[in-house]
Amino acid sequence: MAISSERVRSAGIDAPCEPASSDDYSSLSGDDRRRHVREALQVEAKVGIEGGASRACLIKDFCAGGLFLAVEGTHGSGIVIGDKTLERYDELIVRFSAQMKGRVTEFELTVLVARVIDGGMGVSFEGRNGAAIHALHQLLTHPSQATPGAAPAARGVPDDVVNVADASSILAAYRRRVVAYLEWNLAALFDHARDSLFASARDTRAREQQSAFFDAIQELDGLKEPVQAVFLDAIQSQLQQPGAILPGSEALVSETGTLDVALVDTGTFDDWVIIKDMISRAAPKYDKRQREIAARLSKLVNVVITDDNNPVALTGIGLTFHDAIQNFGAGQISRQAILRSFEEVIVAGLGTLYDDLSDILSNREVSSEVERTIIDRTVSAEQDDGKRGQSVVADVAPVAEAESELPEQESSKPASALGIDPASVTPPSIVIGNLLHTARSLLILERQANASDNLPAALSDMAGAQPVPPPAIGSKSLEQVIDALSILQRSVKFTAIDDKGALALKDRLMTTWRAAGLRVADGEGDAVEVISNLIDAILEDPLVTPRVKSCVSRLAIALVKVALQDRELFNDDRHPARQLINLLGRVELADDGSVIAIGAWQTTIDPLVDRIVHGYERDTIVFKQVLVELENIVERQEQHFSENVSRIVQERNQQQALVDARRDAGEGRNGAASTTSDGNMPTEWKRWLSRVELLQAGDVVFLDNDGDRPQKLHLVWVSNERDSYLFASQCGDNTSTLTRQELAMHFRRGAARVLDASDLPVVDRGIYRLLNVLHARLAKKASHDGVTGLLNRKAFEAALGHTMTEAVQMGTKHVLCVLEIDEFRAIVEKCGRKAGKGLLRKLARVLDKHVGSKGTIGRLTKGRFVMLLKDCDLEDGRAIAERQRKSMEKSRCVWQDESFQLTISIGMVALDGDNRATVDELIKAAGAAFDRAHGEGGNRVQLSETIKHAQISADFTVLQMLAGNRLQLRCQRIAPIGADTSDKPHFELLLGVKDASGAVTVPRDFIQAAERNNEMHEVDMWVIRNALDWMSKHRSKVDGVGGYSINLSGLTLGDDSLLRYVLERLTESQVPPAKIIFEVTESAAINTLSVAVNFINTLKEYGCRFALDDFGTGEASFAYLKTLPIDFVKIDGSIVRDIVDSPKDLALVKSINEIGHFLGKKTVAEFVENDDILTRLRQMGVDFAQGYGIEPPYVLS
Repeated sequence: MAISSERVRSAGIDAPCEPASSDDYSSLSGDDRRRHVREALQVEAKVGIEGGASRACLIKDFCAGGLFLAVEGTHGSGIVIGDKTLERYDELIVRFSAQMKGRVTEFELTVLVARVIDGGMGVSFEGRNGAAIHALHQLLTHPSQATPGAAPAARGVPDDVVNVADASSILAAYRRRVVAYLEWNLAALFDHARDSLFASARDTRAREQQSAFFDAIQELDGLKEPVQAVFLDAIQSQLQQPGAILPGSEALVSETGTLDVALVDTGTFDDWVIIKDMISRAAPKYDKRQREIAARLSKLVNVVITDDNNPVALTGIGLTFHDAIQNFGAGQISRQAILRSFEEVIVAGLGTLYDDLSDILSNREVSSEVERTIIDRTVSAEQDDGKRGQSVVADVAPVAEAESELPEQESSKPASALGIDPASVTPPSIVIGNLLHTARSLLILERQANASDNLPAALSDMAGAQPVPPPAIGSKSLEQVIDALSILQRSVKFTAIDDKGALALKDRLMTTWRAAGLRVADGEGDAVEVISNLIDAILEDPLVTPRVKSCVSRLAIALVKVALQDRELFNDDRHPARQLINLLGRVELADDGSVIAIGAWQTTIDPLVDRIVHGYERDTIVFKQVLVELENIVERQEQHFSENVSRIVQERNQQQALVDARRDAGEGRNGAASTTSDGNMPTEWKRWLSRVELLQAGDVVFLDNDGDRPQKLHLVWVSNERDSYLFASQCGDNTSTLTRQELAMHFRRGAARVLDASDLPVVDRGIYRLLNVLHARLAKKASHDGVTGLLNRKAFEAALGHTMTEAVQMGTKHVLCVLEIDEFRAIVEKCGRKAGKGLLRKLARVLDKHVGSKGTIGRLTKGRFVMLLKDCDLEDGRAIAERQRKSMEKSRCVWQDESFQLTISIGMVALDGDNRATVDELIKAAGAAFDRAHGEGGNRVQLSETIKHAQISADFTVLQMLAGNRLQLRCQRIAPIGADTSDKPHFELLLGVKDASGAVTVPRDFIQAAERNNEMHEVDMWVIRNALDWMSKHRSKVDGVGGYSINLSGLTLGDDSLLRYVLERLTESQVPPAKIIFEVTESAAINTLSVAVNFINTLKEYGCRFALDDFGTGEASFAYLKTLPIDFVKIDGSIVRDIVDSPKDLALVKSINEIGHFLGKKTVAEFVENDDILTRLRQMGVDFAQGYGIEPPYVLS
């Protein structure tokens, strides 16, 4: 039997051609080398035609793709068996015998002729050959079991690694086959559905029904492409993550009371029932083949594969297709036609797909007998677990979720005294600028946070854990790893990246090494993980061009080798490998893809990269050689850009001079007089215009466009009136002009942003991006609810607080909603806590779908949710709430034999700049409105009417309070607690307001009024003046401490007049500048970054220091700190106060501390209220502590 060459390729194999010699492999380039490593054998066999003649042969060569058979008596005219001269693609049977388990066993291999040469032929495997291939591998490792004359070749680490690396090729072939099958049959599916609908329309006599069928046919045309795209995207994503739980594997209804619950509309529920029936009907037919595929795949990827995580199983394909056809507005008739066709086309043909997949995977040295044992053990273990627990396929909850009982959002055990004297704890040494140490610390934190049992001993270990030293350079294990990397370094396919950018090299390497029997030490594994994450951070950088990303991907293995052999790569920005990547990042491309001012990329850059890929072993001299040539290319580009910009600026300056001359002559007076006043302009718009005016020539602005990458624009000129901004492209030869208003609109929409980090080298940006990613993973665990994945109460309250501040400062409007399922408690009582949790998860997804980017959602407690609808007035907010209510009204909850109609009640409260309620008061007001809606029968939206509005006093304005004796400075001690014994205590100066009784209180209402009236400038000047006056009068106290911290408002940080005022007061007061610490919030510093840098640098030159408040709690990149010379970073007290009991908060605080130290900053923890918190902070090495546990604030006298 002959088959096409396409089928050979679809199985993911290369047809063997001739035996491999010692010179055969080494003589080939990296791209030409065989995909499969050959193993030399001497096994006597017979080859023949099925049911016909045969002749003797010798199996001399063996690989995952096939065999080389030596056949005596062959000559140039070919090989003859019986009366047939063999041709390519002829099917043959190869028989051999081997001693297995003490007895001689006969084996058969089905093969296809690939190539006939003098002395023999190469054949590729065809069909199911698992047992025979397993026997051949046994003969490799146990030559005594082979026939006489067997001489298996010695195998070393490099060959093992290449052999295991073929797993990637087999998986790639496996994925291609699945996608090819689905692509082909999806087209046939829609044709089948169309034909069936047309037949139904033809056969019915009712015009109304005919019309409905034809409408459904028209719907099919619109559904075909989106359904195919969604389905294939989902399948391909699942195929890339073998072993991951499939999104579609969550049950919509329970079958045994142990699965999740349903929260579906009626149409979705009906579709789901059809799919489940379909799976049940087909399961007996495909069950055995599914288990064989799962077992082979388990062996290949070292992960247990079951129905829940196998995307090609009936359940996986069926439920993924079910999800793909939802949310496109299709009618019931068209959906059911599609589902029927899915069964008759795709499900009916799965046998062919499963056979092909078994063929592909059988080439992976896997015995069917061994596979069945593995899968039987897996099923048995799952059944045992099911007897001991509640469910076989229940959701596996993370630790955080397991601790979260339904009545409470988070476990709230009472704070327990640790019984440790903080003074007895020796803080760890500070490590500055060591990326490997910092990144490894964060990785260890993540593992510990996931595994922590919340016991004091575990949290103590977590707080004080430090990375173990990596193995010494030159160790035996490291040498084996380096040798293995040298084999993979030249594999183009091993480091190929997809459109998503990430390479995930660490996972690929670790799988390959484990399968090859290489033991990778913990330190080496962490180093590989760090460099892998760093490479991925570079590949995901939107500022890096696709061409450069491709080069970085090709250099990935070489970079791993460098990192393992020379750890200074992580720390020394002058390292040649690091410089090379940085220079690649500076290479600019023209619109046609060529290198600006140089030529084609393929003839300039690619050859340089190839030199490293094929030339680097252990000496970095090749990096240095390529650096010289890259430096020349970049220098020529930058000269080209500079010359173009100089010409553009000169021309524009000449035009500006002409405009100025006309204005001076009076020709432009009418235009000037027509300028409109900003008096009636909204506060928010004024702020965005002010943001634009901070731009300076030399800034780089990234403007989103329709492409994948933002457009990089260089600001080269600004008009004297600051109403016109000229930008140049990366070539410097194309320009565009934007007005102040246009830029303000782009900034407001988030389409434009100034990234000062763009000036950083590529590797530096990657380092900061890597730290951001690691920190963000820890932050997400600390801020999100374990059951629903939404923000927990603490994180939502923080988000609400920021929005309330924005409402005051910008005059924006928002709506806060509290909601709950009306019969939630009854459902929990009837079905149990697990059903309740499942229902909450489903509801969370519904809410997220409705709100999306328009707001923020959180879980408060029990079944209660909270939503913040941003930039939304009460009318629009009510409309959104009503849509949610109506949507939920159409849903139902199904659990076992129970069915519940679902409704929700919603309480709402408006939020604007006039509110003076606290965060807690706002949530309570919305909650009271919910209670009223629920109490009146539920399934309704209720507006809160009890909200306080801002009013300082009927008799005093902000300015009057400043002029009078109503304000008072307070201070609070910040104590050194870290390893640096030279640190001195310093104090934060706080503002207080005297009430009617003369008591000093927190000035919350006063600050809000000042922000609302744009009077924070005057408040800041009052604080600076009085602080410096006090320090001037109390020099002896000042000289004995580390300094005094003065808070600056974000609204005045970019005000040039404030800088002049500070300098004047410093001169007048004669206070030592080194004793002054100005404190700004992270968000304020970032929002006014270019001006903040000038403000801070100017005062730093005088000797002042700076502290950054709320560090690490936002989403901003740490890269901005490269240009922002901060001395202290303050850790937000909202996460510090729970570190005694919460592993998530402890991990987040320690992450901030580690990153702060990496950046060379001192760290300050706020809200240190007792000795237990202080003990934890000393264990993790925080430098300073502030809070009532150190000393309460007191009035400065």
